[in-house]
Amino acid sequence: MKYLIKESRLEDIIIKYLDGIFPVDEISYHHPVEYNPEANQEEEDLNRVAYYIGPSLREDAAFRWYGCEYFDSDSQAQEICPTVSIENQFSNQLKAYFGDTWVEPFKKWFTLNFELPVKTAE
Repeated sequence: MKYLIKESRLEDIIIKYLDGIFPVDEISYHHPVEYNPEANQEEEDLNRVAYYIGPSLREDAAFRWYGCEYFDSDSQAQEICPTVSIENQFSNQLKAYFGDTWVEPFKKWFTLNFELPVKTAE
């Protein structure tokens, strides 16, 4: 038997799934610190954000956001930024359930919850 799911319904299902694996109210984040030689001090890099599930900021982020200013102006990354890089354990899970159809709903979900633009999710 074959079932048909409307595209909008599939998007709703994916977003609900994202809410389950990434509970927004449990996500912590920080801007990594970089040394700025011009100012001779360490500063938060506002062009990237690391997101963690839980209250502690561990090394194993669930996903990371990179703004276009993070990349060199002549790099190919300028064509795909801003970018969210999702850790393998989560991206593999999403691919296993939804193939590549999770990408667009994820971008919508991310922008809605974190108010940052996303052009590419990988």
